[in-house]
Amino acid sequence: RSAVAFKSGLACVSLLDSTYYGYIDKKNNWIIKPKYLRGGDFKDNYAVVFTTRNYTLSSDNSGVIDKTGKEIVPMKYDYITVEDNFFIVKEIRKENYLTVTRYGILDFSGKVLLPIEYAAINKKYGTDFYETQKSSKYSLIDNNAKFVTSGEYDYIYTFSDFGISYLKKDDKFTVIDKTLKTIIPERGAANVIFGRKNKLALIFNNKIEVYNETGKL
Repeated sequence: RSAVAFKSGLACVSLLDSTYYGYIDKKNNWIIKPKYLRGGDFKDNYAVVFTTRNYTLSSDNSGVIDKTGKEIVPMKYDYITVEDNFFIVKEIRKENYLTVTRYGILDFSGKVLLPIEYAAINKKYGTDFYETQKSSKYSLIDNNAKFVTSGEYDYIYTFSDFGISYLKKDDKFTVIDKTLKTIIPERGAANVIFGRKNKLALIFNNKIEVYNETGKL
């Protein structure tokens, strides 16, 4: 009834007379029998699959299987993404009469690395890090879900094309590079502006200082 491209040697398909999906190999053998409402592509050894519909929250319950069909993550999350070293899971919950979304991280065995209590977990553009948000505070973690920033910040700016960003905390700015090395320490600036040609400016009440991407004034 439908077909997609083979990924990691398997394709998610359904039969003409069925509403359920499974996975076949390139010889048209069922490797994982059709029993899912839908399924994602395999990324290496893992794929996200979806089962029963949660009509209250307008969400399909999802989990993760490996290429043998073994359930790695139970079918209880509202969405899951497969990253290089872990799974990011999402839950939609009712908290104080409000519908909220919470995120966490599981390893490839299903063990919790970060509890499901974050408002967001996203890959930080231009780096190998992920940004976490909780209670309007931001931090960075590495590919092992370990925190690499010293504390929580009010804002972490997007890394520029020349590989620098800034951390903001209590209206104070610290400029860092992609290795999280401090290249311009906090100096009491009122703002930081990134420009072209690998330049940035620290804006003070009575002056402007212009630096290059290495932190040289």
